[in-house]
Amino acid sequence: MRPVTRMKVGRDVPSPPAIGFLGLALAVFLVRGAGRALHGSTDLGLVYLAVRAWAAGANPYSVAESEALAPPDFPPTLDLNGIPSPHAPGLFPLFFFYRWLDWSEVVVVNLLLGCVVLGFSLWSFCALLDWSPSRRFVLLALLLVGYPLSTGVALGQPTVLAVAMALFVLQARLDGRRAEWVGLFAALGLLLKPQLGIALPLYLLFRRDVRAVGFCGGFYALANGLSLAFMRLQGAKLRDLAGVVDGIVKSNATQADPFCCVNLNGGMLPLPLALGLIAVALVLFAWQQRPAEGPSPTLRAVPLPTGAVGTELSAYGVAVLASLLAVYHRPYDLAALVPLLWFVLSPLEAFRGRVVVAGLLFPMMQPVPWLPLARELESGLAAPWATAFHAVARPLHSWTLLALLYFLVLRGASTGQRSAKLAATSAGAPPGQPSVGGGQTQDESSQSMPAGQSNSSPP
Repeated sequence: MRPVTRMKVGRDVPSPPAIGFLGLALAVFLVRGAGRALHGSTDLGLVYLAVRAWAAGANPYSVAESEALAPPDFPPTLDLNGIPSPHAPGLFPLFFFYRWLDWSEVVVVNLLLGCVVLGFSLWSFCALLDWSPSRRFVLLALLLVGYPLSTGVALGQPTVLAVAMALFVLQARLDGRRAEWVGLFAALGLLLKPQLGIALPLYLLFRRDVRAVGFCGGFYALANGLSLAFMRLQGAKLRDLAGVVDGIVKSNATQADPFCCVNLNGGMLPLPLALGLIAVALVLFAWQQRPAEGPSPTLRAVPLPTGAVGTELSAYGVAVLASLLAVYHRPYDLAALVPLLWFVLSPLEAFRGRVVVAGLLFPMMQPVPWLPLARELESGLAAPWATAFHAVARPLHSWTLLALLYFLVLRGASTGQRSAKLAATSAGAPPGQPSVGGGQTQDESSQSMPAGQSNSSPP
């Protein structure tokens, strides 16, 4: 008889604490995210009515024409309030099937679609990293318990699917997939959420994947071109398109503060300060990423070379953080930072770095939103202190985004210095000891792996 193999807790079976944490996080998500989505999904109305108008031959960027095509069960409280659709024309064909669904059906379909696609992308991302079930459960629980995802799901935001596309882009890069797939996922992310999607081509440029950037631009232009051609064939008038951007900017500006560089439903940084700090960070990181020789290497390996994941996620993080700082966003868009939890959970990262990233991510991924608490605290302060609190403490997200941005830039600088030293050291190494991902030698890479693992064979 074949001997019975025992499943090991932690490596093969999730540990009880991980299961309990995921169960608690799932309960929080069902109440704060899915439960509210079934009775809300206010932002989904912008997509739903625009898609119906586009499919019917009306102008999706006309508020009057979109509202005129609302189904009987569309709640009157979810009117567009004069806000035109903020989405690119190429988005409408992706949800063409909304045309045949009533509002109540669309809410359920959108909820299931977002949860299934995001869940699959996150789980497959962890599987690519060869993480244990316990660590996967913890990562999924951190995503579910944080308010960015639950808020995005409750509002029916396309951010949920855009984050999934970002995870697919990372997976395609790390798994050595063809540039066509990388570009397709990046284009889908750009169509679903331009504010977040714009970070994906920037990330690919950092990694010198010019072909993927070209395919991204090609797919994006093709989707928009076909959508506009369909609108013209249907006889839609496109004269409202010129005022769409201006209308979106005006409608998104808050009453308390002028539209500036960052608006996470909280305080904002002065425009010159924010743009200057972002520009310096991008220039420094781009300089670190300059090619030493040849194009960006293929990363596919089992397991992945030590340092490859950190290098890719650093480039992704810098691009996303710059986008979050430079373009208007809401708190649910912070879900795009989920891949950066790798720096907290990965056993290959230094303990000090894991603590720093965890501390910076906590204000943006915690269960309790910062803005309501900040408003309560500010309302109880006297005039001089309230002004100082509004200027310094209320933009907590902005400060933490900047701090995390520069942490990743400095991490890239230290990694680049180590890579240069290792490259110089291994220049005269005997054959059979090539350097591997992240600028590390094979020997160092094997030593960096957990006990019992190596880069030459899976655990």
